[in-house]
Amino acid sequence: MNRWNKILTIWLTIVFCFAVFGKIASAEEPSIKALIVTGQTNQWHNWQVSSPILKELLEQTGLFEVDTAISPPVGEGIENFKPQFADYQVVVLDYDGELWSEQTRAAFVEYVKSGGGVVIYHSTDNAFPDWKQYNEIIGLGGWGERDEKSGPMVRFRDGKVVFDNSPGKAGSHPPNHEYQVVIRDKEHPITKGLPEKWMHASDELYGQLRGPAKNLTVLATAYSDPARKSGTGEHEPILFTINYGQGRVFHTVLGHVGAKDSPPIPSMDCVGFIVTFQRGAEWAATGEVTQKIPEDFPTATEVRMRKSGKRLSLDELLQKIAGYEFGQSRENLTAVEEIVRESYESEQQRKEIESRFVEFLRSDATQASKQFICKHLSIIGSEEAVPVLAVMLTEPETSDMARYALERIPGAAVDEALRKALPETTGKTKVGIINTLAMRGDDKSVDSLQNLIYDGDEMTASAAAAALGQIANSQATEALSQAREKTEGKLQQAVLDAYLNCADRLLARGEQSEALAIYEQLYTPDELTPVRCAALRGIATTNPEKATGIIIGILKGDDETMQPAAIELVREIPGTEIIKAATAELPNLSSVGRVQLLSALADRPDSAALPAIITATKDSEESVRIAALKVLASFGTAPTVVLLAHTAASTDGAEQQAARESLYLLSGPEVEKAIRGGIVKAEPRVKVELIRSIGKRGMDSEGNARALWESAQDSDSNVRLESIRTLRDIARPKRVRPLIRLLINAKDDTELSEVEKTMISVSRKYVGEENPGTAAILEALTTLEEIRNRCALLRVLGGIGDSKGLDALREALEDDNAEIQLAAVRALSDWPGVEAIDDLLQVAGSTSDETKRALAFRGVVRLIGLDSERSANETVKLYKQVMNLASNASEKKMILSKLSNVESFAALYLASDYLKDEQLQQEAAVAMLKIAESTRNTHPQQTKILLRMIIQTVKNDYLHQQVQDLINEIE
Repeated sequence: MNRWNKILTIWLTIVFCFAVFGKIASAEEPSIKALIVTGQTNQWHNWQVSSPILKELLEQTGLFEVDTAISPPVGEGIENFKPQFADYQVVVLDYDGELWSEQTRAAFVEYVKSGGGVVIYHSTDNAFPDWKQYNEIIGLGGWGERDEKSGPMVRFRDGKVVFDNSPGKAGSHPPNHEYQVVIRDKEHPITKGLPEKWMHASDELYGQLRGPAKNLTVLATAYSDPARKSGTGEHEPILFTINYGQGRVFHTVLGHVGAKDSPPIPSMDCVGFIVTFQRGAEWAATGEVTQKIPEDFPTATEVRMRKSGKRLSLDELLQKIAGYEFGQSRENLTAVEEIVRESYESEQQRKEIESRFVEFLRSDATQASKQFICKHLSIIGSEEAVPVLAVMLTEPETSDMARYALERIPGAAVDEALRKALPETTGKTKVGIINTLAMRGDDKSVDSLQNLIYDGDEMTASAAAAALGQIANSQATEALSQAREKTEGKLQQAVLDAYLNCADRLLARGEQSEALAIYEQLYTPDELTPVRCAALRGIATTNPEKATGIIIGILKGDDETMQPAAIELVREIPGTEIIKAATAELPNLSSVGRVQLLSALADRPDSAALPAIITATKDSEESVRIAALKVLASFGTAPTVVLLAHTAASTDGAEQQAARESLYLLSGPEVEKAIRGGIVKAEPRVKVELIRSIGKRGMDSEGNARALWESAQDSDSNVRLESIRTLRDIARPKRVRPLIRLLINAKDDTELSEVEKTMISVSRKYVGEENPGTAAILEALTTLEEIRNRCALLRVLGGIGDSKGLDALREALEDDNAEIQLAAVRALSDWPGVEAIDDLLQVAGSTSDETKRALAFRGVVRLIGLDSERSANETVKLYKQVMNLASNASEKKMILSKLSNVESFAALYLASDYLKDEQLQQEAAVAMLKIAESTRNTHPQQTKILLRMIIQTVKNDYLHQQVQDLINEIE
């Protein structure tokens, strides 16, 4: 059995313990179904510590029934990880591992959109950086390299969320420290009733929230001290919610537990974390919070890990926690935990604490407090604790907490106590003891367990079978072999699963012949298909040569139920022989089987399979042809390049797309050379595909650029156009002069336009003061005489947006040629910055040419709307100035639309001037409504007065209602 299965087994046992513990918390059955998704691979955040704690915290409320889904690590079946999200009201994500399958991602998004609740815990905000929908769901968190491309920093200033584009804020977070939390939304169900400010225990201020996030509400922020390393000195959102579709998402960055081997961190023991996590989970699930806030919630200056002042002794603390019940203050529990943590380095201290704990368990303390003590005995306990735990083991109320402690205590005395308890218990209590014996691998329990397979209680019998499969010694193996023949129905299925598990464990221990005997015994026509599939996989692992014969037999036969499993093993069994044999059967399989086998071959790029794959690209079934084309992406040979390019040129739809994608993905020393060579020899439509692939593959070497310069002068127009477009991706700014030659020789307006776009794109790649693209164009303008070419170069200057180009455009406005003047106006209208506003205003206000005036007018309206350093009131003045230049209602409506984006009372006032114009009053009213959202707080009374003018002048009932609603909201 591999390492992952061992971890999974231990984890499931722990989960079972916590599942029972949690139900002690309330007399009523939990009403909320929750799923914790965990199993992350990040070395800095240990899910094996955090997830059990999260589960326990949820169950302590008495509201939640919690299941756990553990995602396997890299290479161990992530594609088969498919939690049933729809079965739960809330999903808690403690995960930042591998990306889920497309099916799982789609199911998660649909779950949230349809109203599912989600809790994002700590480092999970850094998961899935390339999954757009996930980042929208969580509000886009994370830190480090992902931040550099994820949008501006989200901050909370002046009572609202703002987006900070300042450089140098991403990539790190302060070291662990205590910090003050400030509640920002006092009325939200999660934070209502919490102190406005409180101290949080030493924690990692994880994540630097990135945005702009939609539908995000900041509940609380933390102050990151700039005196500490990497501190920003700004208010960092740490608790927030997101609405996505009908779903509710609660996001907490609190609760760091540290790496696997790092010292314990108190963040998850802090009352502040516990309460906000529990309340956030309830809100995400139901939209409301019914939990009360504990009396010991932290103040603004104190972390309630323990009382300030004299520290209580362990005996004093134990007296205080003896009456503890779930939901009460954890202050004294936390103090006990601190004492336990401090004892980790001292065996003598641990023994003293253990003795006190043993005495405590013998007392009449509450079940909740005893559960807490058992939790810590599982860490520091020894055989001294076994007698008292053995007594608790047989009582249904205390059995699970006793087992939880015993599972991790070493020694034969524990195994003996568990075995003795078996005949004294029934039902779930007995099942729990069986599971613990299995987890501990107790050989001596096999005598009892093999008899329990035939117990009248089906749950007990199934647990006994599973336990024998885990112990997997010779006696357990024989017992399962006999039970296979003597049982039936669900119990027989449990026995078969255990028998297979037994074989897996034997194999993991190096006992290959014993494992193979079981696999062969189970690979018979009489067994169910899942059992046969698992057995076949076992045979393939222990004896690949024998499995190869079986697999080929399945491919040749008629048993289509076994073919998917057999084909999957083609992907895994090493050697060329199985590839040759399997591909020989490819034409004889069903279309579904052919697709499956081709997909398997994609992971085995063996040259022996290539002829069969190439043949499959001509299959009569489109699905098979597409699968074959996709597989070719793994075979980087010159003939593959030619085949894919020809297919892309001669097909359409999904088949063409598959050919193109494989062509773009091909790797190998022959590929680039084959693409360049093909451009010279191929027919035009194939040339187009090869040229396009140069850009898609990012082949930006000088040799490839030269090949494109040549093909850009091809006799075929489509070849020329594709070459020009591809140069856009790979040409460098210093190569603008050859593009000028292409511009001069452009055959028609379409080609000329494409060259212009390429010149702009290439020139914009340059970072620095002396743009070689601008310099080459300015030089060409002094020598070229043809008006068409000069106009084209002026348009390119407008697209580049270089300051030296602006001077040239201003000169062109004074040119004697009307076409040159018009080209200059058009270029200024397309200018990427605000520097051209005055020039366009001058043209719009002085020219008698209507075409130039209209171009300049539209250009200046666009440029005013760009981001700039001027104030909002200065922007309003510009819009008022350009409004006077408008020649018709359409142009005035355009200005009103842009004016609506200015957050200024002056903008609101200017828009109100046009309510009296019947042609403009609807647009003016809409603009006023939008602007008023920003002035309602800064100028409430004046805003209401202007809004009432809409009701008095505009005849539109729908607008009236919107205006009245806004007036009513203004205080």
